[in-house]
Amino acid sequence: MPDEYASSLLPPILKKFSATYPKVEIQVVGLPSVALAPIVKDGSVDLMCATRTKV
Repeated sequence: MPDEYASSLLPPILKKFSATYPKVEIQVVGLPSVALAPIVKDGSVDLMCATRTKV
C-alpha cells in the first residue's frame, strides 16, 4: 500500500482484522503502487492496495 494511505486507512482496518483473526500475522509493505505490482505478481505479497498500476 502506498505510504500516503497506510497511516490514515490501515489502523482501523487492522484493528478490526486482528480482533477477528488474532492468529494471523500481517506485514505491511509501504511502496508506490508501481513497485508493489511486481512483488504481487511473483507471489511475494498476497494483497495489494493500489492507486494506479499495470500488472
